[in-house]
This record gives sequence, C-alpha cells and structure tokens, in this order.
Amino acid sequence: MRIKTLSVSEVNRYIKNILSGDIILNNLSVRGEISNLRLVQQSNAYFFNLKDSYAAIQCIMFMDVVDNLKFIPSDGMEVAVHGKISLYERNGSYSINVDNMEPCGVGAYYIALNNLKEKLRSEGLFDREHKRQIPEYPRKIGIITSINGAVIHDILKIISDRYPCVDIDIYPITVQGDRAADDICTAFEIMNDLENIDLIILARGGGSVEDLWPFNEEKVARAIYSSRYPVISAVGHETDFTIADFVADARAATPTEAAAMAVPDMNSIMERIEKLEDYMTGYINDLITVNSRHLEFVMRSSPLLEPDMFFERYNVKLTQQREFLIYHIIQFINKRWMDVESLDKRLGTLNPLSVLKRGFAVLYDENKSLITDVDMIKVDDEITIRLYNGIINCRVEEVNQIE
Repeated sequence: MRIKTLSVSEVNRYIKNILSGDIILNNLSVRGEISNLRLVQQSNAYFFNLKDSYAAIQCIMFMDVVDNLKFIPSDGMEVAVHGKISLYERNGSYSINVDNMEPCGVGAYYIALNNLKEKLRSEGLFDREHKRQIPEYPRKIGIITSINGAVIHDILKIISDRYPCVDIDIYPITVQGDRAADDICTAFEIMNDLENIDLIILARGGGSVEDLWPFNEEKVARAIYSSRYPVISAVGHETDFTIADFVADARAATPTEAAAMAVPDMNSIMERIEKLEDYMTGYINDLITVNSRHLEFVMRSSPLLEPDMFFERYNVKLTQQREFLIYHIIQFINKRWMDVESLDKRLGTLNPLSVLKRGFAVLYDENKSLITDVDMIKVDDEITIRLYNGIINCRVEEVNQIE
C-alpha cells in the first residue's frame, strides 16, 4: 500500500478533525493551577496555562465567558475549567477553549505567597511608618535588574530624558530562576556598601508567577527592608504584585513608571523656575511702585516742602518747656533755702553756747567730767569753768550745800 505524502496543513487539519470528533475532548473538564494569566487585547481573550505538578496545557477564555464568571481569576488559583480541545492549524498547537471556570482551591504558589505575606505583615515589614521618603532631587541612583532585555534600556531612557544630570550605578542580576533571589540579596549588600546613593530601583519585566517568584522570597523581602537607601520596587506589569512591592518604600506599576517616579522632570523644573522668576519680578515691581508712590507722598508733605515751619513749631514748644522748667527749678531752690534758714534758727536756739551767753557756766573736774552736784567736789579740788568766751581753772576753797 502506497502512503500518501501530506502537507503540514493537511496533517494539522486532519488532527483537528480527529480532536473535534472526539466526544471526551469536546466536553472536557480539567482541574489545575492557573499560571501566566494575561489579557490579549487584540484577541479579546485571556490566555493562561493550566498546570499540575507534572504537566501544563494552554487555555484560552474569551471575554464573554470572563464576564459571566462569579470571581476574578488570578495566577496561583486552583480551578476547574470546562471546554473543548481546539487546535490552531498555523502552528499545530492545541489548547482548551474554556467556556466555564469554577474555583476549587488555591495553588501551592498562592498558599506560600499568602503565608509569607501574613508572616511579614505581623512583623511590621509592610507598616507605613517604616516607609522612607523618595528624594525629590537624587544625585545618584542604584539600579538592580537584568542588563538583558528592554527593562534597563527603558529605565535609562526615561531617566536620561527627564533628569540627565543624575549619576547611575547598575548592578546586573538574573531576574528569574534558582539563582535570582541570591543575586538580588547580593546586589543589595553591594549597594549598601556604596556611598552617596540616594535611592535604589529594583526592576524586572512581566512574567508568570514562577518567573516572578524570586521577588516573593523571604530573604529578598528582608534585604529590601534592611536596605540602607530607599527602594522603589518595579516588578512585572501593572496587575502583578509581589512581596517586594509591599516591603519597598514605594511601588511602581512598571519599570518605566519607576524611572519617572525616581527623578523629577527637568522641563517641569524649568517651567517652575520661570514661573517663580515671573512672580518675583512682578512682586518686586509692585514693591517699587508702592514705595515710589509713598516716597512721592512724603516728598509732597509740608515738613519737606517748608522745613522751617516744621521746626519752628517744635522750637516754640521747646522754649515753653525750658521756661516752665526754669521757673519750677527757681521755686524749688527758694523753698529749700527757706527750709535751711528755718533749721538754722532752730539749731541756734539749741546751741549750748547760746545758753552760756546768758551768764551760765559749765564746770568740769580734773578728769574732765561734768560737775552737776556740789557733792561731786571737795575743798582743794581743781576744777575748770567753761564760760561763753573762755575757760577758767580754779581751786576750791570752800563748799557750801544749799538747802
């Protein structure tokens, strides 16, 4: 029997007919874990892999089916899908065309992720008070990412376009696979030993849960938390979230957004400077105008136009005050002089010499003690008599007591 030689298209079409005629493959229910879920806009469908521990199969689910689901599918979820096997003739690949999906648990990755997330959250690694401010005008940025692919080029282009004056240090790493987590931790250790770095960007592009898993490792989370410098996490696409995003000081949906978040826009800065310059110019001009008007008003005032009249008024007041002061000084002096004269007269009446003028005398014994009683002297005592205008030394010849 001669075997007919078939074209590739004929083989694929033949296999497709076999698949479409199989009762089981056209009413198929399969359980597995969702992986690498992604929306393809041009196909208006979600593409993903359904896998178990040993194998994986591609699946497609169009948006009319997604809209009728009672839950939102995501990577790591364990689901049961219903549909049929279809073959894409162009490349000979087959997939399950899903017409329904039901959740039936969570996959191993999803469980591990949630367990680690709760552990780190309880230790405070996600707390807002530990988040550091991203510097507004960095001088040097450290970038930890793969040097292969579009990510590093996109970051460098955005930074160069927005803020070309910043310095950049790049530490290349593998971003997936068994070595990736250790590479990331080593990169942070080296970055922490460098001086004058203002912030670090940790970045990689999108991928499946398995591809992104190194950024969910506990040791990577602790390396980010212990970083000497603020960290921006930019892992995957906008819908991808990793432990690194929760621990980092800031999270960017994409590496491109991380670059824009890390540096200011030089054009915006120049616009702000121009606006401030315009404001300051206007403010200074207003000050000059206001003070010029005030100066003109002062120059037109009477003290400057007729200064003699201004000073004459104060000169009259000064003269009046001087006369008032002289009058009161004279009055004060006169009163005090009269008081002095009165005191002098009073002192004169109290002066002992004034009493002696009237014929009195004062007697002292030879010890210069005042004699006030005849019993204080005896015959032959020498005494001194003090008169108004002189002193007499005498000897007592006779002492008589007056009754």
